[in-house]
Amino acid sequence: MKKTFGFLVALLLCAAVTSAGQRVTFVPPLVANPYWDVVERGARLAAKEHNVELDYVGPTQLDINEMMKYLEAAIAQRVDGIATMALNEAALAPIINQAVDAGIPVILVDTDAPKSRRTAYAGTNNVTAGRVLGENLARIKNGKAKIGMMTGALDQPSLNQRMEGFRQAIANYPDMVEVALEGDNSDLQLCIQKGEAMLRAYPEIDALAGFEGFGVPGLSRVVKEAGKVGRITVVGFDDLADTFAFIRDGIATGTTVQRQFMMGYLGVELAIKAANGEKLDSIYDTGVMFIDKSNIETFNPEAK
Repeated sequence: MKKTFGFLVALLLCAAVTSAGQRVTFVPPLVANPYWDVVERGARLAAKEHNVELDYVGPTQLDINEMMKYLEAAIAQRVDGIATMALNEAALAPIINQAVDAGIPVILVDTDAPKSRRTAYAGTNNVTAGRVLGENLARIKNGKAKIGMMTGALDQPSLNQRMEGFRQAIANYPDMVEVALEGDNSDLQLCIQKGEAMLRAYPEIDALAGFEGFGVPGLSRVVKEAGKVGRITVVGFDDLADTFAFIRDGIATGTTVQRQFMMGYLGVELAIKAANGEKLDSIYDTGVMFIDKSNIETFNPEAK
């Protein structure tokens, strides 16, 4: 028993020495943003549990050039690991590859860049997530709807993958018809403005689908202001407090929720594991679930 106890203590000490003094830089596309705030909480928990220093830094507005500056700084500082997301694969792949060439593992979360030499991806299968949203909207609308769609940046791969999956799902229902698509660049006020214009241009719309975090809050405000609560179904992505409030109030119907807390957690944990020589899988699918009034009170966004 004493030998076993001593062996366990030695292992714990070894693990502490391995991670002590290590440093990870996490570069999200946005800081001070509700979705990425949850990612940050997951990242900080992993840093605490693994006894590593964490720099969580990024732009306050979507700006790929600013993201690249933070990534370049992390490479120059020779951090032990980097976690980020591929806002634009073509633009970011070279700097991801530069980090890997410098011996720094790169973990991507939320949005993958499979053509880069990133070490691993931890996040949502966005095509699958889009199908989940599409199938649930078809169920809610009994297979018949005129749909207005609101995305973020029109060239953001993760959002385009969600729309791809959504379209795959509604293609199975001839009376589920997409009539309009707009991009709000992940800006709540722009979402509201474009949503209002969409309803004016297409009064036949009876369902609105958002593909990024501000979709449900913005489109719900549009529907409420237009006096069309109950006539237009609102669904979307992510678990912002406003989104859940609109679902509880019956203005929105549901949202496809990612596990962004786990993305943040795995971003740090996998970076450290790779830095310490552990072999990783290429993809870690964190999964999604559809939240509506039936399960909103039991959902725990920070469950590990």
